[in-house]
Amino acid sequence: MHYFKNKLFLLALYLFIHILILNLFYGSSEGLSIYWQENFNVKAIVVYILSILVTVGFYSGITRVRALFSEKVKTL
Repeated sequence: MHYFKNKLFLLALYLFIHILILNLFYGSSEGLSIYWQENFNVKAIVVYILSILVTVGFYSGITRVRALFSEKVKTL
């Protein structure tokens, strides 16, 4: 399983599980509600995947910019 050594894959997996669990439950004054049908429909999964792609892309971009900046600082 070489996927589990990739940091971006682990970040995406963690975010997917995190978003899935957060949107599964809703707490109100009446008590805890579980929205499993709303959570596992196609629209919700597409929104989860799009938000994960944006987050992983942003993280990857920031990481690359930091690496380039640290190389420039070393050469100065």
